[in-house]
Amino acid sequence: MVQNTQEVTSLQPYSFVWKLYQNGALYASGTFEASAKPGETQDVALSLPPLPRTLDEFTLHLAAYRDWE
Repeated sequence: MVQNTQEVTSLQPYSFVWKLYQNGALYASGTFEASAKPGETQDVALSLPPLPRTLDEFTLHLAAYRDWE
């Protein structure tokens, strides 16, 4: 779920990236789209790979980057 807390701008001018780390090393990464209007919340889907059955630590990082024209 992504929430747009901006008062004027939608999320369309942004690119969204996810990175999944296994024990601190990059395991997988990808992008996703969001277009919520100001003040709205939107469900998003991430195409995460299956995780191995281990006792390893996995962390998920999400980032948004503004697409400047």
